[in-house]
Amino acid sequence: MKTTTSNPHLLPEIFDYIIDFLRDDMKTLKQCCLVSKSWVPRSREHIFADLTLDEEDDLESWRETFSDPANSPSYHTRNLTIRCDPGHMEESGWVQSFPRLETLCMMSEDGWVNFPMFQKLAPSITALALCSLYLPHLQILDLICSLPLLEDLILIGEVNEAKGSSGPPAVVSTSPPLNNHLDILLSEGFARTLSGLLSLPGGLRFRAVDLAWCREPDDLLQVRELVGACSGTLESLRIGSRVSDDGTPGPIDLSKATNIRDVEFQCITGLTGCMWIIMTLGTIKSEHRDLREITICFMEDDDYDYDTLDLTELNEAAKPGMRWSDLDSLLILLLELRSIRPRILCPQSDVTQGMVSLAGLARSMLPETARRGIVELYGDF
Repeated sequence: MKTTTSNPHLLPEIFDYIIDFLRDDMKTLKQCCLVSKSWVPRSREHIFADLTLDEEDDLESWRETFSDPANSPSYHTRNLTIRCDPGHMEESGWVQSFPRLETLCMMSEDGWVNFPMFQKLAPSITALALCSLYLPHLQILDLICSLPLLEDLILIGEVNEAKGSSGPPAVVSTSPPLNNHLDILLSEGFARTLSGLLSLPGGLRFRAVDLAWCREPDDLLQVRELVGACSGTLESLRIGSRVSDDGTPGPIDLSKATNIRDVEFQCITGLTGCMWIIMTLGTIKSEHRDLREITICFMEDDDYDYDTLDLTELNEAAKPGMRWSDLDSLLILLLELRSIRPRILCPQSDVTQGMVSLAGLARSMLPETARRGIVELYGDF
């Protein structure tokens, strides 16, 4: 390596090959740049491809060091992670110095980020991740709509109204493709967020949808709408929910999601939740040829007596509004789908007699030939 860094006569293609080889060993690559300045121009693309700014001081130092956008290595940045609020530098124009961004991740522990300033970011962004205790609903929608190539969206935290905001959202005439992955983990504003996404004029075409935690009936209603909107492209669906015994809406309709490959439910649930899951699975048709895995994770609800849960009770509860009163027939249908392997998972630690009964119930719901390996006990959730 010493010979390589000190040799000014390397062929350009060999030089580039060596640098590309070291792109995953950033420490060595930086050391080579310190030894020989000739490495710097060719290494910038790799060294500054992933940039993380943890503190406001980091951001201030970056802006002062690279005050001239024409000579800034931010041109090479593809993935930018910001863990501080840069709002006090809104007028400095530093946001526009990242013209080739593909992924933006913003995380704020104190719960306040000046989101409007990020509407000036490069239109090349395809993935946006926002994690904050305070996610202003209308500002988030405006930011999403300002990114015409956005495909992946992650929202984690609490969605609220912006300080001082009032009135309806602005009329949106265009929206990004939103055609890859949606990941939402919200403790507040779940239904409002899904409703806002569904209102975008371009529609939703996500291939993978991961939603948690929906607690209220309105949350589940919006989940139904979103899955329906993405049914033509949906391949993977994961839902974390706590289904209550009061006001639970009807099942999610998966009948049109014929491209779906895997379905997972993680539920803190009693009898109503079990029925809701089974009714949702009952919408699966024989046309679902790509479906390979169904996973149901039951998490124990301290307010529910699982010792009272048995197959007879489920069958009795199913009769009024359920299409499949014979649960064995439902799961036989699922097993007849090509190469599918349904799994019903229960927590292993501190297993109560009620959870043992639930595991036994799961076994009893499957035909004899498919019982082995279907019900699995898992550790802490």
